[in-house]
Amino acid sequence: MYALCCCYLHNSAEAEEVAQETFVQVFRNLAQFSGPAAGLTPWLLTITRHCCIDRQRHNGARISTQSLSDTAAQQTNTDDAEDEDAPWHSSELSPEQALASQQETRLLYRALQQTSPETRDLILLKDIHGLKIEEVAHILDLPVGTVKSKWHRAKLELAQTIVQLSAPGQPTAPLPEGAAS
Repeated sequence: MYALCCCYLHNSAEAEEVAQETFVQVFRNLAQFSGPAAGLTPWLLTITRHCCIDRQRHNGARISTQSLSDTAAQQTNTDDAEDEDAPWHSSELSPEQALASQQETRLLYRALQQTSPETRDLILLKDIHGLKIEEVAHILDLPVGTVKSKWHRAKLELAQTIVQLSAPGQPTAPLPEGAAS
């Protein structure tokens, strides 16, 4: 939940607050949970997403497309211990492979911050958090067929953005906090 909050809010302190608010909302709405059939993860991520959107509205902002580099820079030292599971820290990778993996991850998150909010939602939920199409449809309150077609378009948009950012001369950006979570 914290990682999703970081992706939406781009601020670790605010993400922590919203993650805590999410737990309060979960507790208050526990009676509305429809049980194992619907799945706990989609339900929690739905509440998390709504809390993030509410916070952005409260702050007077739409889903932000600002650079993630500021929040990533704040966490560089404190996230080193948390990033032990990140692919570039793996003892199985050579230093060259680790660097390539880190650069690919940075490119992905730079591209995500330049895509539409709808694309970001779909990619974050389906590809980064690993939810099934049905779970994403439930979270976004859309029909499964609509999510499938929008997810396909989102992958194309992300791919085009990555190609544009991969052009020579493009600066690199630090990893967003929570990216390895």
